[in-house]
Amino acid sequence: MEQDTPDRYRPLVNSYDVFDTLITRRCIDPKIIFAQVEKRERVEGFARARIEAEASLAGKGYNFDEIYLELARQKGWSPQMCGALKQAEIDVECANAIPIVDNLSKVRDGDLLVSDMYLDTKTIRRLLEQCGLRRNVGLYVSANGKATGDIWPRLLQRFAIARHTGDNIQNDKKGLEKFGIRCHLDRASALLETEVWLTRNNLPEVALLCREARLSTRANDHISRELMNLQTSLNCPMLLLASVRLMKLISKNGLKKVLFSSRDGELWMKIFRRLAEIVGANIETEYFYTSRLARTSPSEDYLRYAKACLSEDTLLLDLCGTGWSVEHLVKNVGMNGCPVFLFSRQLGIDEYEKLAPTPKQCEFHSIIGPDERFNGGIFLEILNSAPYGSAVDVRYVDGIPMPILDEDQRPDSLIAYVEDQHEAAAQFVAAMDRNGIGGIMRLDEGSVNRLAGSLARHAAAQGLLISVFLANSIGEDKEVCERLGCPGVYAKG
Repeated sequence: MEQDTPDRYRPLVNSYDVFDTLITRRCIDPKIIFAQVEKRERVEGFARARIEAEASLAGKGYNFDEIYLELARQKGWSPQMCGALKQAEIDVECANAIPIVDNLSKVRDGDLLVSDMYLDTKTIRRLLEQCGLRRNVGLYVSANGKATGDIWPRLLQRFAIARHTGDNIQNDKKGLEKFGIRCHLDRASALLETEVWLTRNNLPEVALLCREARLSTRANDHISRELMNLQTSLNCPMLLLASVRLMKLISKNGLKKVLFSSRDGELWMKIFRRLAEIVGANIETEYFYTSRLARTSPSEDYLRYAKACLSEDTLLLDLCGTGWSVEHLVKNVGMNGCPVFLFSRQLGIDEYEKLAPTPKQCEFHSIIGPDERFNGGIFLEILNSAPYGSAVDVRYVDGIPMPILDEDQRPDSLIAYVEDQHEAAAQFVAAMDRNGIGGIMRLDEGSVNRLAGSLARHAAAQGLLISVFLANSIGEDKEVCERLGCPGVYAKG
């Protein structure tokens, strides 16, 4: 029998649950794992049989091998067949394993991992390593050691556990106090409110995409975490839905190219490009250096650049605006018109019109039209800002246009948060092809407008964007208006 280790020799460590704390399943529900095995191995009825076999062992303290022995007994399947199915289940588990990076990053060498799980230690370590765990840790796997509480006295004989982190209030929190172990309950693996909303609106694959991207990011502080969550579960699905509308518009009107306006169009362009690859759409895209200042007071080089980019079969895209400066640019380059897509087209601004009336020669398309009087454009711009100044001009060098960026006066702390948002969006793009989202193209224009518009309005209600970014964003916009010659835009407010 093992003897208690004296307190002075017991190493102080933290312990962690494994599933839904350090790693989780992309599909969430383990029953979907069984369904995927059934489809892959073409064994009709496997999923139901697998569930029934495990259920018949409930309360007995079973492991993976015993489940398959019971499955063989109930179904009369050969050892060879059960062996192949067991390996297929492990393979599908590996294909579904995704990291919860925030929690994985906290694990230190010597910490303990504890799990109530039927999979064996070797398989669980494989899943952890696949998801990026590089620490030397102890792993204690049992059938129900956490559920019964039996595991803690055994571990405490040898270790002093400072804190346990887990997701299950029953197995990971309840009763730990009597052992002197502090518990941190972490529910990061659960769907967020917006992800639940996407599921209820018949977009479960998009909800799972948002969740995977969110869990794949590492935050530096709680503000960074919330901003990353807003990016992966609000802004990115909004842009994905808008990309569906955009792709159908391009096809319907025989357009050949999309210009994504800097800076607000950078994330949108990356999501659109990836969706086009997934659905096999051959659409040319380009990042277009532009701003209100560049469009309304263009240099000769900028006019040359704009003429080379714009055409009647090219769609100019921006996130928000009245269309005033775009109309003037199109007029300045000598075009009769140009198709323009604005996610949110806003009502005209009197001060702009006094300075230079809108030529009104472009064809506009939008998710949210000016008649809807949406006032949240500034929040969409905050969610889609870039960690550099706006493009105020271009200069040609040997026939190549080079962007001239305005001085970025934001403090380093804000730029760091913007970089966090871009990292979150990059994880979203990386996960797009792993979540079967091609079916999103089935949505019609009305559905896209409704869903994307709802996400935009939800974005405009986020208090964190107000407290962190709004004052700086208003100050930047005010300065641009003054440089345009329209100081009166902010004169009354």
